Amino acid sequence: MMVHRHMMLHRHIKMRTALLMLVTTALLSGCHPAPPEEKIDASVWESPHALGVSHTSAVAAVEGELPLAYEVGASGLVQVVDESTGKPVATAEARAGQIVAVSARGVNMGGAMISGPVPPGHRYEIVIEITNPEAGPPAPGKEKK
Repeated sequence: MMVHRHMMLHRHIKMRTALLMLVTTALLSGCHPAPPEEKIDASVWESPHALGVSHTSAVAAVEGELPLAYEVGASGLVQVVDESTGKPVATAEARAGQIVAVSARGVNMGGAMISGPVPPGHRYEIVIEITNPEAGPPAPGKEKK
């Protein structure tokens, strides 16, 4: 009889502990209603510019010590600059997908060396000036005429 009473007491304590843990978890997790869903007006996304947004200057794609490499995302003018001296090392037109690589042997673009050896130990920068800088389609009703 004593064993049965002990088992009942043990089961009662386990149930109370489980209930206490459940209530504590509910209180700590914060039973808050979901925030109202925000709706964004489509006019927010429309560009006021006739030809969309564009870059107005060259963009530094990558910089650092040798070796450097960059895959050109959009056709444009690529310039490699020796940041240590501030002088350009190479300039050439690149097509989208071409790899520009800078090593001590020189600047390689699309598998062809376009400039001779460069000093090791300097910092270099690959700068891209996109030929067609438009970043998106024209806003509705503002197509190019």
